[in-house]
Amino acid sequence: NRNELYIGDSGLGTQLIITNGGAVFNGNGLIGNAASSSNNMATVAGSGSVWNNRTSLYVGSAGASNTLNIGTGGSLVASNAYVGFIAGSDGNKLNIAGGSLYVTNAGNSGTLDVRRGTLTFSGGTITVDSLLLDTGSTSLMVFNSGTINTKSTYVANAQQFVVGDGANAATFHLLGGTHSFNDGLRIHNNASLTGCGTINGNIVVDAGGTVVADCGGSLTFTGILTNNGTMRAINASVLESYGAVVNNGL
Repeated sequence: NRNELYIGDSGLGTQLIITNGGAVFNGNGLIGNAASSSNNMATVAGSGSVWNNRTSLYVGSAGASNTLNIGTGGSLVASNAYVGFIAGSDGNKLNIAGGSLYVTNAGNSGTLDVRRGTLTFSGGTITVDSLLLDTGSTSLMVFNSGTINTKSTYVANAQQFVVGDGANAATFHLLGGTHSFNDGLRIHNNASLTGCGTINGNIVVDAGGTVVADCGGSLTFTGILTNNGTMRAINASVLESYGAVVNNGL
């Protein structure tokens, strides 16, 4: 499509399925556009399958209870992506299980904005210019496993941001920039915080969790840092803290 693609403009139960190396290209992509539009779904899965949104993607523009699934081998590209865009667009879901999501643009301002719904990440890769969860209890993320690459993060949803489920491998990789967590950041067992950048907010590294500054710059903490795991600085990188440091690990 040269311009918009609507998956459920004002209707119910519409589906888009991209698989077996299929590809869809459009400007804006909207799953559940109008307030009357709900329970619509898009799925991208399978090696080489791609949904490319040249501008923005909306999982629930005004509609509620719409879903986007990105499965193993599938990729989705957008300049910006929103989960639950305006008031009333509640209960929308973005599920990533083995696939790849890229939210980036030439201005380095591509934002994955989870406003009114849940992002569940269970393997694969998320690469964004900015990750935003800032509309309170309606803005939810479950980070079970996989790798997130981000240049900027702002979390103000009254919840601690937890990397990993304690069993599966999970990596939160900073590509420079500032990353703010109003209710703290926790690196679970089998999870890692890597890269460089500045973290605002308290951070707890669990036993079995790892922090690695590895980009040749500084990984800087401004809040209280409690380490029960392992922290390392390699490749001429620096670990730097401006708050209290409580070290029970290595």
